[in-house]
Amino acid sequence: MGVSLIEETSETFVAVRLAPNRQEIAIGGVALARAGTRGERAKGMRLLTALLGEVAAGTDRTVASGDFLRGHDPSWQDIATERPPRLSRLAQLAARASVEPGQRQVVLLLGRSGSGKTTTLMQFGADLVRSGLTVGWVDRSFGEGRKMLVEEAIDLSVDAVLLDDVDMFGSESLETMRLLNRNGKVLVVGSARRTALYALEGVRSFTTVDQDEPLTDDDIRKVIAALTRYSLLNSLRGVRPAAARVQRFHELSRRDLMAGLIQVVEGQPFDERVASEYQQLQGLERDAYGIVSVVSHVNKAPTIPGEHLVQMLASAPPYREAQTAIDALIDQRLIDEDVAGAVKCRHRAIADRVVETMGRGGDGLVSAMGALLFFYAEQAHEIRDPGEPDRRQMIALLNHNLMRKLGLPAADVRNLYDSVREWLEEDLHYWLQRGSYEVEIGDFQRAAGYLSQARGCVGGDDDYKVLTEWGSLQLQLAAAQSMNARLHEAAVLGLATLEQVAKRHGKNSPHTFAIVARDGTHWVTTSRVMDDGERLDRVVQIQSLLDLGTRVSHNAVFLEEAAKARPVLSKLMERPDPGVPII
Repeated sequence: MGVSLIEETSETFVAVRLAPNRQEIAIGGVALARAGTRGERAKGMRLLTALLGEVAAGTDRTVASGDFLRGHDPSWQDIATERPPRLSRLAQLAARASVEPGQRQVVLLLGRSGSGKTTTLMQFGADLVRSGLTVGWVDRSFGEGRKMLVEEAIDLSVDAVLLDDVDMFGSESLETMRLLNRNGKVLVVGSARRTALYALEGVRSFTTVDQDEPLTDDDIRKVIAALTRYSLLNSLRGVRPAAARVQRFHELSRRDLMAGLIQVVEGQPFDERVASEYQQLQGLERDAYGIVSVVSHVNKAPTIPGEHLVQMLASAPPYREAQTAIDALIDQRLIDEDVAGAVKCRHRAIADRVVETMGRGGDGLVSAMGALLFFYAEQAHEIRDPGEPDRRQMIALLNHNLMRKLGLPAADVRNLYDSVREWLEEDLHYWLQRGSYEVEIGDFQRAAGYLSQARGCVGGDDDYKVLTEWGSLQLQLAAAQSMNARLHEAAVLGLATLEQVAKRHGKNSPHTFAIVARDGTHWVTTSRVMDDGERLDRVVQIQSLLDLGTRVSHNAVFLEEAAKARPVLSKLMERPDPGVPII
């Protein structure tokens, strides 16, 4: 019958047969976590009628409260019951966004983290639903590709799509919004922190709303009324008369709305309060808070399954201490837990400040990154499906741009990569990110070794990302040693490789065009090996590729690099001079 008698004590059974490092136990634990969080980890577009309907039906388990005044993201129950004050920014957004069919625009709600963009966007969406429109909602829990998103918008016949943080689509944000807009058929409103206006060229109809504009006196009176309603007036309580309260809040909220709210409610400046909350934690609570903050800071999806966090905090069962630490953070309202058991920092702006605090002193940031990277490398090293959640998380953590963004010293970054080498020795993406990191910081010798490893992995010699990074390396090496004929020949081959990749993969590889614009232009302006004729040929080659990129790609990074390169290339076309660098 397939049943075996195990003659050993329960303690031995748990310690040996249920050890977390046993493959079958690890796989089972992750499967259970996945089953419990599947809805949260792979969400597509959601209709606002459904989200607001859950509140009306009582299936939304969140409790409407004044937590949004303490720095938490508002819940849909808060929005449905109109708890957050309706500020003038909401009226500005409504006035600038046309809902007339055929005249619907792409609208960007621009502002710093903590300025209240999410609240404004949620309130605007609820108003659109009340007016009878079908509205799709996409936030950072979105777990599908851009193509699927556009298809969902068409299938659901939405009148509007609201994107809470278009940065989730990276440099493809513009193209995503353009496709969703469908030439004015769908109103697309996206909140953004870092969208450059130059990238909006080519959008048929768009406008912007500045969330960072100072609050009006009437706005502040509404905020003060909300603080009073929830008995959170605190540091403003002794400020009299009412006009003085308004002026004081103006001063406190000069940087952003959340900063003012935190200082009123907690009595400390925003940065000091957030840093103090982290520094006062000890042991597993601090470790857990650090990991959750890093996830909320860097990930497109800001949550982490609670089961995963427990396993990162405890190397072996029992997990009671780790779970107790997580529960304590939830009780202190430092992190939020959703109905599926996933946790996140209570607000992206707070996560950002916690990560800054961790990076300024001690090894907290390195430890948090190490715990995350090791866990997901162990879970996903044999997974090849790039859409699988654990694989996607691992790839995000390996990203060389993330390592640089976090400001970690090169030695720490290399140690982090080394810590997962045993799992990822045969992983092309691992070596690609290691090589890309070294290219970015200028250690070309290390970069060459790692990119050679990537090319040696299965599929590495044909992978367009590996070939693009290899081409970039050759161009930068030749530019750094401008009189080296051998490196010059390698750069010629590198540019030819980039040309092949660009023509074969087109809009699917915008980074290739950006590399041609940046590194190709720098090479032709610095080389002492080229004569005038070859320089002119290379300039024409690069310009041709930039023209192709402009036709097929709306990538923001490429557009920026191309805008820098074109004047330089035009000058070289007028008067090639191999003896005088142009840049």
